[in-house]
Amino acid sequence: MSFGLGQQDSTKTVFLNQIGPIIDDLPILDSLLIRSIDSTNFKNKIPIEQSTNMKTYPMNASGTFFRGIEMSSQGTGSLNGGLRLQIAGQLSKNIQVSGTVTDESIPIQPDGATAALEELDKVYLNVSHPSNELTAGDITVINNSGKYNNNRRNIVGLRNNFRKNNTSIKTIIGQSKGKYNRLEIKGKDGKQGPY
Repeated sequence: MSFGLGQQDSTKTVFLNQIGPIIDDLPILDSLLIRSIDSTNFKNKIPIEQSTNMKTYPMNASGTFFRGIEMSSQGTGSLNGGLRLQIAGQLSKNIQVSGTVTDESIPIQPDGATAALEELDKVYLNVSHPSNELTAGDITVINNSGKYNNNRRNIVGLRNNFRKNNTSIKTIIGQSKGKYNRLEIKGKDGKQGPY
């Protein structure tokens, strides 16, 4: 039985036909330009010359989207899911780029949900060049500078590593990745315990 409704497949990707303003597809309205062009050969667009010496570089994108069902022995259950997207490739001869978006705790809600960027588990973008490397987003910072000063932090920010000849400059700017929480206790005399 068919109702004549279109089908939607979320696994098919639609690629953009054009990048840039739509005004490029509109007809030219300049009267001076129209008079200088033979009207029999006039088309709505001026042909754009394509450069033949432009080199393309590979860019790979992959990802998974999963759903899970959890059942317990008490008869309760829950639905959850997750998302992992990765991108990696080259922008030019010496510049590589990679990035990740990960969320392992997406609850399934009947009405759908929109997550803010802060709610995602891991989001980062890395751009590297032989003399410089820049990482932005969720960063794991590891400091091994002695017997007692070893630590590992998960932060949100920027990490830069600049190298030139025998000099290396590393900078990290960020803040702790956590949620602010506050607990306020309003006490009453004689109800807080033995104090």
